[in-house]
Amino acid sequence: SIFMKGDQMIPIVNSLNVQCAVFGNHDFDFGVDHLQEFMSKTKGCAWLLSNVIDNLSEKPLANGKTQHIINAHGIKIGLIGLVEHEWIDTLATLDPEDVTFEDYIERGNELTRSLKEQGVDVIIALTHMRTPNDRRLAENVDDIDLILGGHDHDYSLEVVNGKNIVKSGTDFRNLSKITLTFTSSGLKVGVERVDLDSSIPEDPQIQKIVAHLNEEISEKMDEHLGFTHVDMDGRFKIIRKMETNLGNFVTDIMLEISKADCALLNSGTFRSDRIHPKGQFKLRDLLTILPLVDNLIVIECTGAEVVEALENGVK
Repeated sequence: SIFMKGDQMIPIVNSLNVQCAVFGNHDFDFGVDHLQEFMSKTKGCAWLLSNVIDNLSEKPLANGKTQHIINAHGIKIGLIGLVEHEWIDTLATLDPEDVTFEDYIERGNELTRSLKEQGVDVIIALTHMRTPNDRRLAENVDDIDLILGGHDHDYSLEVVNGKNIVKSGTDFRNLSKITLTFTSSGLKVGVERVDLDSSIPEDPQIQKIVAHLNEEISEKMDEHLGFTHVDMDGRFKIIRKMETNLGNFVTDIMLEISKADCALLNSGTFRSDRIHPKGQFKLRDLLTILPLVDNLIVIECTGAEVVEALENGVK
């Protein structure tokens, strides 16, 4: 993403014939203007953002749609795209004061009523928020039939208030096959987890796209940065819960550069979710670990404020 600013995903999205998506926080990593240019190059995909308003334009942020209807085999499927309030705080290129958040439950009820009035047969909420907020949505918006969530990186499936909440993992490691069956007694939703491992043959068209992209950036990615004498642990289940040598390695570098007394780094910044074997350390390794551009800042604070920050992290 740093090299191509997300444009590497355009041919993938188009090849997969994605019909509808909700914005994730990292879609805004390079600004609203770049995101809108990206959107213009995706064919036939409706980008949703139903509950965040740009204060300047008084329209949905990045001109996202608030609702969308897909006609499939004579069935009208209504879709909405909802995010949590905390989502706004993760937008690196936007000031939270420049947007207005609308409660996702209130908007969910408003939009589902609107879709029902338009005669849809089923309503799907595409969300980018944590599972507890997806549960709250399911409990409080009765007309939603199915929630397809993001933001959490683990695969999960649960039923709340008669609605399936599906989280299909991250990095194309998993997907979900959803079957909607309309019966005389109502809608039945079937969910099948599919793990994308080596047993599944590669798609020739996607393989060709990936090979072309790899060729474009491989020379830059193979730049030699140094040598490590031990394996470094970047697995989410470890680095996001306890001290690791990879976390210490990065924060030690922060201390060396900043000359600060201590360094704090959100463990969610680490994105590789793997063990990095000892040996040559290349730019591709660094970008696998830290693919997102974040500023390093130095501030003065009291010891009590440091403790408060750490306590907030534990929460």
